[in-house]
Amino acid sequence: MKQARASKPELPAEFDPDRLQSAVIDFVRFPLIIGVLFVHNYLGYAASLPVSTICGNFFSQTLGSLTIPAFFFISGFLFFLHTDNFDSGAYRKKLQSRAKTLLIPYLFWNILSLTVCSFAHHLPKAVHFFSEPDCNAWTGRYLLQALWALPGDGPSVFNYPYAYQFWFIRDLMVMVVLTPIIYFLVKKCRIRIVALLGILWFSDWWQRYLPWLAGHGLGIEVLFFFTTGAWFAVNRRNFIEDCGKAAKWAFVLYPPVAIADVLTKLPGPGEDPVHLPFLHYSGILLGIVASFALAAHLLKTGKARVNTFLASASFFVFAVHEPLFLTNLRTGIFAVFQPKSDVTLTAVYFLLVMMVAVASLGLYWLLRRYLPRFTRIITGGR
Repeated sequence: MKQARASKPELPAEFDPDRLQSAVIDFVRFPLIIGVLFVHNYLGYAASLPVSTICGNFFSQTLGSLTIPAFFFISGFLFFLHTDNFDSGAYRKKLQSRAKTLLIPYLFWNILSLTVCSFAHHLPKAVHFFSEPDCNAWTGRYLLQALWALPGDGPSVFNYPYAYQFWFIRDLMVMVVLTPIIYFLVKKCRIRIVALLGILWFSDWWQRYLPWLAGHGLGIEVLFFFTTGAWFAVNRRNFIEDCGKAAKWAFVLYPPVAIADVLTKLPGPGEDPVHLPFLHYSGILLGIVASFALAAHLLKTGKARVNTFLASASFFVFAVHEPLFLTNLRTGIFAVFQPKSDVTLTAVYFLLVMMVAVASLGLYWLLRRYLPRFTRIITGGR
């Protein structure tokens, strides 16, 4: 993810539109990353555990679903921001820049995860925390797949690299390669290309009929939101101002839509959760608009400010939380304490996110203090 330079810690009550836009991007980064932690900490449905199920559904499946689309939108917007002439020279510079901010961190964290797992397989007490096959059985083909898309079961299963959250960076790198096509379509087709991709996303057509592409780096979610962000940047539109115009409707409509999305997914005894794509995707669009508008309001009124440390640490928290922290910590807690009651599982659900966030931030602070150059490399210069 290309990151804008972090804003100053204290921001005045009044902003020019461009400064406010930049400040909002910096401000929302860390909350969105916390949302990613909730997504990956999802414990599943259990009709007999209503509190745990509702909390997990709301924070992981409803609020959490805003995070990745918002990041894709921001990435597309920042890629084309201040790009007046997207010719071959500009494209080459962008590729060189993204090699540092995306490719190098992508390779580092996946290789690190593979190395840690390989080491753990030689420790009798640690091997139980890893579900992957014994490293002695790893083939060259497996290692190559681990750096892009490990095979799943069935034609519609989404495929991930070894450090599975880096599917986001993988898909983002595909978008970067395709940016000349995206730029051409945005310039020639204008809003129509955004509308077409939005229809494909809403209908789940891409996932149903092009599952291989969707699972190997060319999903409709990234196409739609990255292109939408590109459309705003290419057309020099301030998305914070546009979100502000729609904020009243977003604030009014998002809560009932989010509640309905949660309620329709609650399973009854012996029933499966209901999936209503139109309701869920409408909530994502409304939630993103409401989130950007709320962030802008808090910053403009002085009720919040950009924390430069949290903004700069966001990518590191994203990179380190899995599979090194969250899954192993959760496995250990459940093995030792064996939480079973509704209240206990709910407490563990929130506690895990807090523990991983604090541990990741502490590690980032230490690395940035004592190994600043190394830290910049593994976080893409952020």
